[in-house]
Amino acid sequence: MSVHAFRPRIAWPQAAAEFVIALSPDELPATPWEFAPGRTSIDNAQWLAQLQRDALRGPTSPTAYFGVLQRDLVRLAQLCAVELFDQRESTS
Repeated sequence: MSVHAFRPRIAWPQAAAEFVIALSPDELPATPWEFAPGRTSIDNAQWLAQLQRDALRGPTSPTAYFGVLQRDLVRLAQLCAVELFDQRESTS
């Protein structure tokens, strides 16, 4: 398979990718936290850096081929949005 023939099987979530790329480790839940069943972050800086590296590669990232990266980006954006909403509600 040539690089030019590479097409991810799941649409690229551009807004979620941009959101995750702009995140800092301080904006993630306190460690350890469970991102998904069997996937726990114990070092937010390292965990987020890897996800951001993949996101910067875009839909050509190997993890994007089967949709893993796309699901991770959307899931993290949703988790952070819920947490930010909860923080705003608790301070108002």
